[in-house]
Amino acid sequence: MNSEEALRIIDDIANVIAVDIPENIELNGVVYPILREITSALNEGTFKKYQELYESLRDRIRNATDVPETLVKKALILRRALLFMKKYETEGELEDKKRWLNFVKKVGT
Repeated sequence: MNSEEALRIIDDIANVIAVDIPENIELNGVVYPILREITSALNEGTFKKYQELYESLRDRIRNATDVPETLVKKALILRRALLFMKKYETEGELEDKKRWLNFVKKVGT
């Protein structure tokens, strides 16, 4: 798909909400334990790391002529993770985070 179409998909909040956050995500040859990191006590470094990865991937998509669907899915996962981390940013909300992820998995199946 072209970059405009890919960015339109990524920017659609319905697509972001519909994607599951996997245990791990591979970006640029590095495997990140995304689910574990977003459900553990967050720190600013974790949020910043995933925000930088998302922005880098988005720039890569924006500059591509042909965007593979796998890149779009990874961008959606990162965006969903970022929104999730913003919502549940304090350690006291850890159990709420885990319950919410389990609920979303059940609803999605």
